Amino acid sequence: MKYFNFSKSLAAITAGVLLFSSCDKVDTPDPLGDAGQTIVKIMDVDKRVVNIDLVSTPQTLNMVDIRRDIPNEAELNKTMKVIIKDDPGAVSDYNAANGTTFIPIPAAQFTVDPSNPKVGTDYTITMNPGEFAKWLKFTIPNALAIDLNKQYAFGFSISTADAGGKVSNSAKTIVVEVGVKNDYDGLYQVKGFFFHPTNAALIGGFTVNDIELQTTGKYTNVMYWRSAGTLAHPITNGGALTYFANQSPIFDFNPTSGALNSVTNAYGCPTCVVYAFTPGYNQRYDVSTKTIYTSYGYQGRMFTDTIKYLGPR
Repeated sequence: MKYFNFSKSLAAITAGVLLFSSCDKVDTPDPLGDAGQTIVKIMDVDKRVVNIDLVSTPQTLNMVDIRRDIPNEAELNKTMKVIIKDDPGAVSDYNAANGTTFIPIPAAQFTVDPSNPKVGTDYTITMNPGEFAKWLKFTIPNALAIDLNKQYAFGFSISTADAGGKVSNSAKTIVVEVGVKNDYDGLYQVKGFFFHPTNAALIGGFTVNDIELQTTGKYTNVMYWRSAGTLAHPITNGGALTYFANQSPIFDFNPTSGALNSVTNAYGCPTCVVYAFTPGYNQRYDVSTKTIYTSYGYQGRMFTDTIKYLGPR
């Protein structure tokens, strides 16, 4: 079974995160220049993530945060119309650069908010006197109708602004990912123990605080390890964190009884392992503490985990 040593990679990732954090750009208004012109821009740079709950009731989503940097009170007191265009090319470019497969949510499964009416591919945002910020909004009538086997995102660009506004060159386009979440979705701590029947170096316990359970269905979630950057379950190799290739559990929850119905391997390839619950173990989800207690394995290998909710991912 192929596995990945993770200690050096984790150190490199940590160093990169610290470097990125130290250089994180503080939001500042666009320079107004000598003319004192109002600058219109999108607040989030490049990409934004909007999450929705997996429920049948309507949800209104704040998709794009539009701002105007104004030079004086007289400019703020103007009514300004900003035109936002659908920009599918932004999503195509993002997919090509990041290896993703985002597509828009089908038109029948969302509506455009009346506050930003759409004609053709253009949305109109109206900033009234005194307003310097406005959201472009969508409504999802029924998230249960969305196909969870696909990844969704929209591209938007500012096209024009009237009342003397100038569109920012550096902050006019964005990709908005729309993610769907069920009740079990989130960031978790995993306190686990892995047993291997023939390799003593792979036997041991660990605690990892950056595990995600990502929604794959109304009651199903797959394990994703943030630091590893992949669907994976942590194990130890001589005390160092690592993981097996092509292995990550999908848990099927039972919302009525609080039990786990089943566990399967996310990859499902012909050569991948087939998980089975450990006989006699009390597989369960404690609603009061949002904690999963589970034990499962394959071919004599066994994972035993306490998976505790930390917060939204």
